[in-house]
Amino acid sequence: MNNKKINIEALLLMAKYDESFKQKLFANRNEAMCESGLDFTPAEKMILENISDEQLKENINEFRVEGITKKSLTNWTKAAAVILLLTSLLLVDVDVEACIMGVKPGPRPPRKKIIKESDDKDNVIPPVRGTVPDVPRLKEQPLTPVEHFSPGPQPPPPPMGITPDPPIILVEFQKIYFDYDRSDITDKAKKVLAVNAKVLRNDTDKDILIEGHCDERGTEEYNLALGARRAEAVKKYLVSLGIDAKRLSTIAYGEVKPALDEHNESAWMLNRRVVLKEIKK
Repeated sequence: MNNKKINIEALLLMAKYDESFKQKLFANRNEAMCESGLDFTPAEKMILENISDEQLKENINEFRVEGITKKSLTNWTKAAAVILLLTSLLLVDVDVEACIMGVKPGPRPPRKKIIKESDDKDNVIPPVRGTVPDVPRLKEQPLTPVEHFSPGPQPPPPPMGITPDPPIILVEFQKIYFDYDRSDITDKAKKVLAVNAKVLRNDTDKDILIEGHCDERGTEEYNLALGARRAEAVKKYLVSLGIDAKRLSTIAYGEVKPALDEHNESAWMLNRRVVLKEIKK
């Protein structure tokens, strides 16, 4: 018998008697060779990797490949039969050793079940073969009451008959913007001033400082005068909406307090403005 192909014979016989292995052999030969547990030589691997599926199927069905004699085939058939017999005996749980020695096999003795001892044996159910044992339940322990949480010392309440002063809340009013070199109130600015006037009417205790600002174009003297005209225009319009003139003060900053310190039209548009600020008392 050609010793170089002995593993190929065994592989073909395994495929003959095991349909799932046969399918795996056709699907992935390298994986099937690894699963067989046979020690293939490089020459055997080359033969199995290069043989076509049709030729492989023919060799499995006819139990032959090139170089294998009929006598060697018979020997391997006997070996395969022994393997199949031992496998079947193990599957039916028969004493294989007694079968080999020529003694009539009987059923194998029952296997001992190992049960882990526990302090509470009555509450533990032994595991049954083929099932997953349940985890023993622990005895419930009474809950320990949690002590009442104390938030710590609290400030004393105010004396009877005395009401604490309310916190001072400063209102942030909406800004009013102007066109270039103009101090007249635009339609958009009138809507903003209407909102600001509503806030002032709801809280008559607030006194307001009206700041007039300009962009950087023009002289400082001219921009101070323009800022003053803008502040006075806003004050006059608020008075027309019902705000007491005594609550309103004006100041002009000109170009010295820009909202955005840049030199472009976008910055100048934001710097031409009037700002209303609450006077802290």
